[in-house]
Amino acid sequence: MIHNVQAWSQIRQNRIPPIITVLEDRLYALLEKDDSPTVSIEDAAPVLGMGRDQLRRWVQSGECPFGYGWEPKQITKNVKESGYSKVSKLKLWNWHMGR
Repeated sequence: MIHNVQAWSQIRQNRIPPIITVLEDRLYALLEKDDSPTVSIEDAAPVLGMGRDQLRRWVQSGECPFGYGWEPKQITKNVKESGYSKVSKLKLWNWHMGR
């Protein structure tokens, strides 16, 4: 077990591929953007590497573990205007951490 924070930081920097660090930094920036407990689909999708409509449909389907919203009764071409979708910062963080 590593007790020294500096030693752990060095191991992290040396063992994690740089792209993973970059992607995590993007996620942290998204979560720290403001004090709101939620993130818009428009902001979350690029960080997650998804299209906005793809993430919106996943959230609206009820299958997304970190999103909530409702699916419209009538499917329309413009997904953004039909239904409601948000991403919970806490749920997104817990999902990222495997909780």
